[in-house]
Amino acid sequence: MAPDAEHGGRPADAPAQRPQNWRAAALVLLLALLALGYATQDRLAQLRLWADPLGPRMASGVPMMTTLDAYYTLRLARLHRQDALQPPYEVPEHHYQVPAAEQPGGWQVSHEPNRLPLLSRLLAAVAPLFDGSIDRAALVMPPLLASLFMLPLMACCWRLGSPLAGWLGGLVGSLCVAYYQRSGAGWADTDVLNLFFPWMACWLTLEMALRPSLKAQSLLAAGTGATLWLWLRWFDRPGLLLLFSLAWALQQSVVTRSPRRVLLCTGTLLVCAGPVDAWHSLGQLATFVTRYLAPTHPAAGGAGAGPGPAWLWPDTGQTISEMARLGTADTLRLLAPRAEVAAIGLLALLPWAWSRRRLVAALLPVAALGALALFSSRRFAMYLGPFVGIGWGVLLATLGRVLARPAALTGRPLPEPLWCWAAGLALFVGLLLPGASARQAPEPAIPAPVFRSLQQLPRLTASGARLWTWWDTGYALVDTTGRGVYHDGSSQFLPQTRLVAASLASPRQDLLHAMLRYVDRAGHPGIARDAQAAADLPSYVEQVPRMAPDGLDGEVHVLFTPDMPLKFDAIRRLAGAGVTASGAGVRWLRCPRGAGDRLECAQATFDLRDGWMELAAAPGSQAARIALRRTLAVERGRVVREQDYGRSDGPTLQVLVQQGQPTGAFLLDEVAYQSNLNQMFLLGRHDPALFEPVLDDYPNLRLYRAVPRR
Repeated sequence: MAPDAEHGGRPADAPAQRPQNWRAAALVLLLALLALGYATQDRLAQLRLWADPLGPRMASGVPMMTTLDAYYTLRLARLHRQDALQPPYEVPEHHYQVPAAEQPGGWQVSHEPNRLPLLSRLLAAVAPLFDGSIDRAALVMPPLLASLFMLPLMACCWRLGSPLAGWLGGLVGSLCVAYYQRSGAGWADTDVLNLFFPWMACWLTLEMALRPSLKAQSLLAAGTGATLWLWLRWFDRPGLLLLFSLAWALQQSVVTRSPRRVLLCTGTLLVCAGPVDAWHSLGQLATFVTRYLAPTHPAAGGAGAGPGPAWLWPDTGQTISEMARLGTADTLRLLAPRAEVAAIGLLALLPWAWSRRRLVAALLPVAALGALALFSSRRFAMYLGPFVGIGWGVLLATLGRVLARPAALTGRPLPEPLWCWAAGLALFVGLLLPGASARQAPEPAIPAPVFRSLQQLPRLTASGARLWTWWDTGYALVDTTGRGVYHDGSSQFLPQTRLVAASLASPRQDLLHAMLRYVDRAGHPGIARDAQAAADLPSYVEQVPRMAPDGLDGEVHVLFTPDMPLKFDAIRRLAGAGVTASGAGVRWLRCPRGAGDRLECAQATFDLRDGWMELAAAPGSQAARIALRRTLAVERGRVVREQDYGRSDGPTLQVLVQQGQPTGAFLLDEVAYQSNLNQMFLLGRHDPALFEPVLDDYPNLRLYRAVPRR
C-alpha cells in the first residue's frame, strides 16, 4: 500500500527521483523555449498574407478576421476602450430577446455579455502597441498566445518522468490541424488560450499530488482556483469548473486519503474559482450533456427549449460544422497526417498512464475533453492532439531506457538519452508534422471585397435600421455597420431563426415581407404566444401574413451575402418540413472549360442544348445522365439567357458568365431555385412593390429596403 502523503509519504507510482542537475533543467527549458518559438513563428509567418492592402485579407486598411466570432470580441473591445460599455452591458443594436431565467415563460431584453470577456479587455489594453488599432491587435495576438500551453504541458510531463513526451506533446498539440486552424492569425477567439488554462490547472493539480504538506496543497488549491477563475473570464463556460474540481477532489482522495483535507482543499479551490461560477456550473451540466453527450431534439426536451411549442425552437447545432461528429479515422487525421500514426500515439499512453495512475489522474479533465472528439463534436479534437505526441514521446523514452546501459542512467545531461531527443525531432518532422498545405492560414471569414461593401451600409441606411439576414454574419454586421440584426451567433437558437429561415427558403416574396413585419412587431414573446395555436411550423408560417401588421416600425433591410447560397440546406432544414425537399439543394461547381453548348465542370459535364447532365463515373461503372429542368446564364447578377426544357422535374443549372465565358455554375433543386434567396440574390429578381434595391454590388452583396405598405 502506498504511504499516506498527508504524513510525509509519496505516491507509490511517483517517478523515481533520479539525480538531476542544473544542466538537465537548463537544457530541457531551452528545448521547450525553442519548440515554443518555432510553433509561434510558424503562425506569425501567416501575417505575410495580410501584406497586400488590395488583397482578399485587407479592406480599406482593416485586416480581415479568420473566424466570424472574432467580430463579437472586437465590438466589445471597441466599446470598452471608449468607456461606452457599462454594466449591465446592454447592447441596443440587437433586435431580439432571450428567455428570462427568473421567470419561466417570460422574455427579457438581451444583456450581453454577463461580464466583459477577458479577451476583449486584452485587445483593448494592447491596442496602443498596434497604433491604437484593435483590429491589428486581434490579427497578431492569436499567434503569440496559441502555443503558450506548451510550457505547463511540458512541466506536467517533466514531473511524470518524461520531458521528451511533453516536448513532443507540445509540438504535436500546437501544430496539429485540429488546433492550428483554430489559433492562427486573425482567429481572435477564445480557442487561442483554451489549452493553456486547462494544462496550467493540470500542472498545479499534479504538483499537489507530489507535495505532502497541507500548506503546499492549500496554496496549490488556491492557485488552481485562480487559474480556473481566469479561464472562466476568458471562456465563459462555468460547467468546466465542475469537471476540474471533481478531478482535483479525486486526485486528493487518491493521494492523501484524508476526507478532511479533501474537503478543505477542494473548498479552497472553489472559493478562489468563484462561488457564483461554482453554482452556475451545476446548471450548465444538463446543457452540456444534451448538447454533446446525449443530443436530443428540442421537442424531446433538448437544450434551448423555452416558451412556446417545442417545434418552434431550432436545433441549430446540427447545422454548425464545428459541432459535427466525424468518423474515428477523420478525427485522428486532424491530429496527425495519418490516422494510424495518431492511433499508435494514443494507444501507447495506456500502459504508461496505468503505471502512473495515481498521478496521471491530474490530467483526466483534459483527457476527458479530448475523448469527446471521438464520439461527439469535432471541436474537442484540439484537446486530444497533445496526447498523440505524449504517446510517441513515451515510446521513444521507453526505448531509450531499454537500450541505455545501466551505468549511463546517472549523470547524463538529459533525463532521456540525447539520441532519443534527436529521434523525437526526426519523428515529428517525418510522421507527426502536417504538411505545409494543411498549415495554411484559414481563409478570411468575410473576404475583403464583401467587407468593403458592408462598410458602405452606414452611409446608405438610417442609424436605427435593422438587417434581416442569416445569423452567421450577425456579429460582423453589428460591429462593421452599427445596424441591428434579428439574430446572430449568440441567438441563433431562438425561434426567430425559424422564421428568418422560412422567409429565405420560401418562394413567396409577399411572405418574406409579411414575416419581417410580423417579427418586427411581435418579437419573441409574440412569436411564442401565437405559435401555441398552430399544429406545426409550416401551418404557423402560413398564418403569418394574416397576423402581420400593415406597417413597419422603422427601416428594415433584407441583406444577402455570398456565403448564404451554400448554406441553403441548413436554412431550409431549419425552415421546417413545409419547404424541405430532397435534391441537390445548392451546389457550387467550378467550370474551367466551356465551348458552345457544352460545359465541363468539376465532376460533371453539361449539354446545354438538350438539357442533360453527365456525372463522372467511378472506374468500371457507367456514367449517370440526369435531365435538367432549365438552364440560365447569369452575367453581373442579371439573367441574360434562359432555356426551359419543358420537364416537370430535374435540377436547374445557373451558369455564371463573364464576357461570354463561363466562370462557374450553381446547380439547384426546384425548392432552392424558387426560393427568395436564389431569386433575389443570385438572379436579382424582386417585386418592386415590396422591395427596392439599395445596394446592388453582386456578387459581394445585395441590399433591399422593405417598402412600407400603404
